[in-house]
Amino acid sequence: MKVFRPATWFLYGAALVANLVSVK
Repeated sequence: MKVFRPATWFLYGAALVANLVSVK
């Protein structure tokens, strides 16, 4: 993929948030 789609960043961000929440 030459250009990162907004949806990709959204899913990536959601994954990070899920990890942070699970840690807490």
